Amino acid sequence: MSRWMKRVIQRQEYFRMEEEKYQKLVLNRLRKRNPMNYDILVKTKFQELSAAEVASEYGITPNNVNNRNLRSKAWIIEEMEKICRQSHR
Repeated sequence: MSRWMKRVIQRQEYFRMEEEKYQKLVLNRLRKRNPMNYDILVKTKFQELSAAEVASEYGITPNNVNNRNLRSKAWIIEEMEKICRQSHR
């Protein structure tokens, strides 16, 4: 493998690690800002529980679970964009 290719791979790994770091930072912010939405997102997206299962645990409808996930995802995207803008200053 050429040195150039090794550098490309190293840079890709660096950017992947940076992105993971920012994702963890943003998820932690969500956990502090809205613990219920964080918990619902984790259960449905990472633990792969159904919206119905999570809804019954919280006493809300599956549609409400889905709406909370949509709002959480939109908020996460907005926060990631803020981080990107701040890092480019």
